[in-house]
This record gives sequence, C-alpha cells and structure tokens, in this order.
Amino acid sequence: ISQICETGGDAKGTFYNYFDSKRDILSHLAIQLNERLADTFSYDENQSCTQRYLQFVQDYMRLVKEDGHDFSKSCMQMLISESMTGAEVRLDIQQKYLYELLEKGQQQGEFNSGMTKEDFFELWRAAVLGVISLWAIEKDNYDLMREGYQSLAAIIQLM
Repeated sequence: ISQICETGGDAKGTFYNYFDSKRDILSHLAIQLNERLADTFSYDENQSCTQRYLQFVQDYMRLVKEDGHDFSKSCMQMLISESMTGAEVRLDIQQKYLYELLEKGQQQGEFNSGMTKEDFFELWRAAVLGVISLWAIEKDNYDLMREGYQSLAAIIQLM
C-alpha cells in the first residue's frame, strides 16, 4: 500500500478513504478491466463466431497492454498472493460472453460439441493467466500482441 500511495503521490490515509486493503483495490481494477473488455464485445451477426472470438482475444490483449507491463505484473503478483477468485474480479463477464459465443457457434455448426463450454472457459482462463505471466516474466522478450494473441487464438480450434 505504501508503494501504491507513493507512486500516486497520496498519503496512506487517502488510500483508506477509498479502499480497505490491497485486495479491494485489485478487485476494483480487475473489475474495471473486465467491464472495459465487455464494452468491446462484438455482436456483429455478419461475423462468424470464430471471428468474434478472435476479435475478443485481440481486444483483451490490447487492453492488457494498455494497462502496461509493470501494472499487469503487479496485478498478477497480487492475484496470486491474495488468492483472488474469479468471482472477486468479475470473471463472469468474460465467461458469459464466451458461453454465449460458444453456444451460438455450436448451434450454427461452426463448433463441434467435442468440448463443453465450461471446459473451454477453464482452458481460456488458464491460457490467459499463462500469457500474462509470460509477459510479466519476459517483458521485452515476449510480444504480448503477437505471441499472446497466437496462444489464445489457437484454443478456439479445440471447439
């Protein structure tokens, strides 16, 4: 909390006027990311479900990159150290969109039913955490927009 306040140029007391803990601020920031991501969801009926998924992946990587390497790395460290759950960061926003997309793709015959939407989402969640972790670890040696996108884009083929 001291580092957060120092970086922001605020006193610790100011922090506690808005948040009770690091966990609260992390939850707030992660919810903001998920809400910003929801604003980019594409519902263009002229696009295939695969195209919409790939746009979702691109938008996700762009938002993470906009937040910056240091911020994303700090968030990842705090998620791990605070054992934050998907519910606490509103991961249900991503889950709902992906479920709808996968169901529509299955109904239209674009995706087979070889994998459940629940299994796909668990794979998605693990892949996202892996991509962001790799970027946090490797920074300049990991192209988030290219390599992260490729990793997340590839998993739609499992559907």
